[in-house]
Amino acid sequence: SVIQARTVRILETIAINEGLNIIIGDIENYFLHADTQENVYTKAGPEFGKKKRYIVLIKKALYDLKTSSRQWSVCLGDTLREMGFIPNRVDPDLWMSKSPHAEKYDYIA
Repeated sequence: SVIQARTVRILETIAINEGLNIIIGDIENYFLHADTQENVYTKAGPEFGKKKRYIVLIKKALYDLKTSSRQWSVCLGDTLREMGFIPNRVDPDLWMSKSPHAEKYDYIA
């Protein structure tokens, strides 16, 4: 999902006040990291060789599925929680974790 302008403003304000650097990254094909919760079947394409036109079950979220964004959010949230991050109370799209090396927080938006 696309980061909201409100989240960017909050993150910039924190960075300016705390003297922090902002590092920007992107996750390519991010929906493919999340499992789908529904059974979606399609015909295999020509890249499947002799098995083209077989009916296949899709196990990963895809861009056209209605629940893909939600499944990605759940997957990302679970991963960030495992890493020790918690969602910010004001903006749940901004995640924070106490830095182990200083009296500061690490942020992910």
